Amino acid sequence: MKYYRELKELIPKSTDILFIGDSIFQFWPQAIINKYTGGKSSFKFAVGSDRTQSILWRLQDTNLQPLNPQRVVLLMGTNNLGDSAPACAVLVATKQILDRIYKMWPNVSVTIVEVLPREEGFTGRQEQRLSLNAQLRTLKDLYPKLTTVNVDYQMSCGIVADPLQQSGNPPSEMKDVQCGNFLPDLVHPAPPGYEVLGAALQPFFTDQGK
Repeated sequence: MKYYRELKELIPKSTDILFIGDSIFQFWPQAIINKYTGGKSSFKFAVGSDRTQSILWRLQDTNLQPLNPQRVVLLMGTNNLGDSAPACAVLVATKQILDRIYKMWPNVSVTIVEVLPREEGFTGRQEQRLSLNAQLRTLKDLYPKLTTVNVDYQMSCGIVADPLQQSGNPPSEMKDVQCGNFLPDLVHPAPPGYEVLGAALQPFFTDQGK
């Protein structure tokens, strides 16, 4: 709660890009973010260990409406999967979060970063993760100004297939690949991984990805 109280004190008067999520966004170095945002301002409303229900509570507890961002970027759910929460439950909470966002800013563009691959071989919680990500992509039918981004292939150094391209290499063929995109916990990105994330999101920061 101490960090959250401090975070609330840092909320700016306005921002172009608002990041909402857990520790993956919290620890994203601002210097790396700035390389990809095309000069736009950004703010990270993100708290480590947050589950989707925690994020929803924070959105209800904090008045973010004056920020009036052009784009909101969401990345959340990995902590729910770590608790063995079913994908359907995470999806319900995600819808509630989106409803809250669109209530504050009806015309805002929202980009959801699908849950990143995790753990040894990038196979941790894989069934639930792939199911959740597939369900997140269906939300575009409900929210016209919503886009989703999958970075499985890039973040895993080619081990995990891109679900839209079906390109990837079996872990058995990649056993000698040293992927430096994650920290040793294989959950949080390392600086090179944050570069990958920034490059994937850059078209949306500059409105080319819609």
